[in-house]
Amino acid sequence: MNKNIFFGHNDLRFLYFRYKDSVYYSISIFITVIIVSVILVFKVVIPQMDNYFSIHNESLDLQSKINTINENITLMSNIDKPKLNQQLQTAIQALPSDKDFSGIVNAISDTAVSSGVSVEDFSFHFYNKQGKLQAKDSSLVPIEISIITNGSINNQKKFLVSILQKIPLAQVLSVDGDSGTLNINMQYYYKPFSKTEYKEDKPISQINNADAALINNLSTWKTRSFDIDNENRNPESSSSATPLF
Repeated sequence: MNKNIFFGHNDLRFLYFRYKDSVYYSISIFITVIIVSVILVFKVVIPQMDNYFSIHNESLDLQSKINTINENITLMSNIDKPKLNQQLQTAIQALPSDKDFSGIVNAISDTAVSSGVSVEDFSFHFYNKQGKLQAKDSSLVPIEISIITNGSINNQKKFLVSILQKIPLAQVLSVDGDSGTLNINMQYYYKPFSKTEYKEDKPISQINNADAALINNLSTWKTRSFDIDNENRNPESSSSATPLF
């Protein structure tokens, strides 16, 4: 008999005709469909869903970066550049980025003149960040200065109050002496500029209200100090003194 006509026991067609009307055929078809469906879910559907959510998340991230860039452009376009530069200069003068010896000496000299005391002697002392003058902010570098002043009690008090309201900023560590001569230990700071890395997709920080109020207060200290110095040096022209800001 020809093999094309004869169906062996292992031939699929023979099995089909034998079991097509039995319950096993339906069960086998059902199981096969389930297995194929499960394979398709894990091999096709789930990868496609993961790919979709990945693309969706990338799209959201890209949109967020675009929104941030647009906000930065709007901020930079609307910013008051002269005011910002003025605030920057005030902040740098209050807390220099390097050793500002001339600023310290001028502040002491001007305060002494405006307070009516004389500076007999002064000396600088330097310490590294691990020294005894360690500041709370590790980025601040301290400079200690010892000052010997001579004057009346009221003028000495006026000097101490005025020096704390003059920039660059100072901190009085100790005061020792008698009614006429005082030995004052003070501390100034400078803070080197930190390294900044600008990223266009990161929002630009603005000066908050507290920092703006502090800078405005420092500006008034400098203005007031400038006016007091002019009054002591040129009393006849104090009414026409021009503020620095």
